[in-house]
Amino acid sequence: MRPEGNSRPDLPAVDAGRPGTDGGAAESRLVGRAARNNALWCDAVCTAHGAAGEFHDTVWLNRRGTPRLYPDLVTLQDAAVDQIDTVAALLDSPRPGGWAVKDSFGRLDLDALGFAALFDAEWIHLAGDCGAAPPDGGRFRWRAAKDAAGVAGWENAWAGRPEAASIFAGRLSPDAGIRFLLAVEGDRPIGGGILYRGAGVVGLSNVFAEDGRLDGIWAGLVAEARAAFPGPPLVGYEHGDQLGAARRAGFASIGGLRVWYRS
Repeated sequence: MRPEGNSRPDLPAVDAGRPGTDGGAAESRLVGRAARNNALWCDAVCTAHGAAGEFHDTVWLNRRGTPRLYPDLVTLQDAAVDQIDTVAALLDSPRPGGWAVKDSFGRLDLDALGFAALFDAEWIHLAGDCGAAPPDGGRFRWRAAKDAAGVAGWENAWAGRPEAASIFAGRLSPDAGIRFLLAVEGDRPIGGGILYRGAGVVGLSNVFAEDGRLDGIWAGLVAEARAAFPGPPLVGYEHGDQLGAARRAGFASIGGLRVWYRS
């Protein structure tokens, strides 16, 4: 199991190391905004599945179980002691399946509660007035899903396996704050991603691309985000090749996170 992430769901998790989170108060505030945006997105997906979560002072959590690839708890502030107690209490909630915790500030030690570290990643940020130009010279076009059929087409391209249980199609509809974006060459999908506006930023997630197209897809998504949501900073989290592509598109790392899992 791998909670909601920014690469294709059939790829293995990659441990990118344990980035530091001592970059100062400004970076901490940015991480807090990115984490809240991510929690708002998780809650939107859970609500679409009929299981809305709960927002508390330092965490977002869901007691009823989340869709596959999505966490049960996201930390919103750097308050490790209180959050460990909250995780321990959450384990008493009667529900099937395992538990996943997104430790947004990389501060929690959940070994004693039976969790194992699933993967590490880095929060990324791009200011609202900068970004890379698409290196492909516009050789492909972008489509934004406009209805349920468009979301289904996007999910099939992202997942690469139409028979898999749907996370988005038939549940989430594009609206003023959500964009399901698909890059096509001719009629063939070659990559895409999701934009979600919330907490004063725009989250970029679920990025995927054909081999050799990753840099072009990242740069194109930045351009599409600027057109759809001019002004707000872009945020997200990545590791491995996706993190490298994000940096080449202009993003900077602002702090580390760790995802924990207990089966």
